[in-house]
Amino acid sequence: MAEYWVGPSLRQNRPPRWMVPETPRPQGRANRAERRRSKPLTPRRWRALLRLTNAKLHDITFLARYAAHIVVLVLTFTIGTTHGIDFSVYLQPQPTYYAETTASTLWDTTNSESEAAYLRWGALPQTIIPERPAAVRFEPITYKVKEGDNPSIIGTYFGLQPSTIVWANTEVKENPDLLRIGQTLVIPPVDGVLHTVSESDTVAGLAGKYKVDVAVITTYPGNKLGGDAEKPLIIGQQVMVPGGVMPYDPPQPVVVVTPAPAPAPRAAAPTTRPATTSPATTRSSSTSTGYVGSTGCCRWPVTGRITQNPSRYHMALDIATSMGTPVVASDGGRVVVAGWDNTGYGWTVVIDHGNGLRTRYAHFSSYVVNVGNYVNKGQLIGRIGSTGRSTGPHLHFEVLRNGSRQNPWNWLP
Repeated sequence: MAEYWVGPSLRQNRPPRWMVPETPRPQGRANRAERRRSKPLTPRRWRALLRLTNAKLHDITFLARYAAHIVVLVLTFTIGTTHGIDFSVYLQPQPTYYAETTASTLWDTTNSESEAAYLRWGALPQTIIPERPAAVRFEPITYKVKEGDNPSIIGTYFGLQPSTIVWANTEVKENPDLLRIGQTLVIPPVDGVLHTVSESDTVAGLAGKYKVDVAVITTYPGNKLGGDAEKPLIIGQQVMVPGGVMPYDPPQPVVVVTPAPAPAPRAAAPTTRPATTSPATTRSSSTSTGYVGSTGCCRWPVTGRITQNPSRYHMALDIATSMGTPVVASDGGRVVVAGWDNTGYGWTVVIDHGNGLRTRYAHFSSYVVNVGNYVNKGQLIGRIGSTGRSTGPHLHFEVLRNGSRQNPWNWLP
């Protein structure tokens, strides 16, 4: 049953306006635009629109602005059509793509072979930076050694093998560990051997010596031989042998002069665990009564970052760590060298473990043992430094068997 209201709104079957709460009308430009859209286009509004149009048609500035826009659009369309640009693609409505929260690839194909591949928009999980090609050069350059450098790091700078750096520098070849800051090195353009021509050198002789084909030498642009294997070489000329291998000369046994043995272990030698909190120093196997001997098994003398591994030209381990870090004996034995080494090792300690086995610890900032002292495995012998020919604080650790350098990895756990 319909409900009727008493009053002027009786015929409309709705409550009077005064009984309906009035909704606040929004103010501003948006409200005015909404009201204009909602009002019908009455004759009065038609007349107002005609008056506005007539005024704009007589506004020279307005007409000039719109004419300029039309001219630009026509020129763009004409030039694009002349160059074969299809504007229909840009006039079609384009879908909106949203980045997916997880996306493995950007491209995906449909299951049907008849359908073309489509592009699926997705977020890449990482940023891919393309590698820039290195500048091509055919001539050797020079480089000054900086702090922390070694042949491996320098080789990485120039995209070369460490052996290439060592073979090109006679001083480094004799002992690659003995680099010094500010030292000038020759950097070849490519991996191989950079040979300085001497009397009676020939292209065929160099090819046989470094185990490459003659054409490798004659066709290399930096050698300027023009492919002629019979062209004479000039004494002092530098010839690049790409891919060449330097003949291996086994290092001479290291002679370590051992002083006369002391009558007994010196009292000054520490035989118990030193007072240090470094993780590199562990409890010695010795007791308060003294030396207990070699165990026959080496341990790490210090913890740190290996900056140079053993190689044919550097049969040792370089372990970098902070200045002053304690260094311990790799195994028990008798100290046969403790002092300054003039060949570039700086403050050095050498321990004889018996059966022809010795270990060398170089570049110390200080050492706490003397020649003739007996030390146990894990006992403090010195602290990390950068003395001698060194580019930064590190330990140069060698293992010698009957005077010949051994690969330390074969002796460490």
